[in-house]
Amino acid sequence: MQINYQSIGSGGGIKQITEKTVDFGASDAPMNAEELQKAPGIQHIPTVMGAVVVIHNASGVQDLKLTPETVAGIFLGRISAFTYLLVYKDQQDP
Repeated sequence: MQINYQSIGSGGGIKQITEKTVDFGASDAPMNAEELQKAPGIQHIPTVMGAVVVIHNASGVQDLKLTPETVAGIFLGRISAFTYLLVYKDQQDP
């Protein structure tokens, strides 16, 4: 038996399994309903969810504080700059 492992990323692994070019794969991202529909009979076993972190380079900010609402705004693309009012306000609150 020969095993060929390729670290091509979650998206690549999902693409390969749905196109049936591999027999097994792994992904940090769970497959959505459309992807699962493209791979009938697959055994989809979520085992681990990877952490996602916010990284900043705001000058002079030692301990960045963000409310859950602000973090959601960042990941939804509604906030893209530190000068955005909510991010600034979060730094002022105790």
